[in-house]
Amino acid sequence: MQRHCIGVFDSGMGGLSVLDACLRAAPGHRYLYYGDNLHAPYGERAEGEVRALVRQGVRSLMAAGAEVIVLACNTATALCAQELRRALRVPVIGTEPDVRSAARVCRHALVLATPHTANSPHLRRLILRAPSCRFDVLPLARLAGEIERYVRGGAAPDLSVLPRGEYDGVVLGCTHYALIAPMLRDYFRVPLFDGAPKTAGRLARLLPRLPVRGEGRFFDDFFKKTNTVLGTDDHLCPMSISNICLLYHTEINTNSEIIFLNSTGFINKCAYKQMFLSSF
Repeated sequence: MQRHCIGVFDSGMGGLSVLDACLRAAPGHRYLYYGDNLHAPYGERAEGEVRALVRQGVRSLMAAGAEVIVLACNTATALCAQELRRALRVPVIGTEPDVRSAARVCRHALVLATPHTANSPHLRRLILRAPSCRFDVLPLARLAGEIERYVRGGAAPDLSVLPRGEYDGVVLGCTHYALIAPMLRDYFRVPLFDGAPKTAGRLARLLPRLPVRGEGRFFDDFFKKTNTVLGTDDHLCPMSISNICLLYHTEINTNSEIIFLNSTGFINKCAYKQMFLSSF
């Protein structure tokens, strides 16, 4: 099997749910994960600032040799996917709310999303393509940030602001929400619909069509030229063994190489806990 280098971008920890789905659907490759924890969450930031932050993160992934970019962030997909596809020489795969699957089995579903995603033309188009179901869209400015802090060891997010009782399905319109899927299931008592498996499926179908490149050469050259993780402010830390992780995913019995760019050792520890100790 030809190994490829896959860049996964998120505004923070939420993209770990997409990374986990990608490892299951497309194992045995090199994954670069860029979580912009310093600026998370993006839902509360101005659109221009979000675009600039996404471009910065994607540039880091490209510099490290990514052959395909996975936007593991609904906000980044809604605001930046088309721009990146025009600008980059590699494929860009987005993550979007799975309203299509919800529409197949639901009559009245709730979409939870950050304000940028909730108000995006992209989400409106997705909903218009699923007329058999009525969708209510709820913009949530704070929930992603509360989840980010919770994953780092903070207080559990406040779910009391969420409605319940009138829906037969809930669509997760932010990858952070998948990190508290058990809480959301307990709260709503209805099926949840997460877009991460669809994103991972698109990646798995794309990889066999990618051209053959020198395995490992691009990141290895990058590694030799720099001793720092590409990032900003307190995320500028020495590139050490803690940032290069050859992990054995016990649930799918395969070796996948996962390299966390722009991450401190503490974030890596959180990443291991979330992805490989069955926390979600």
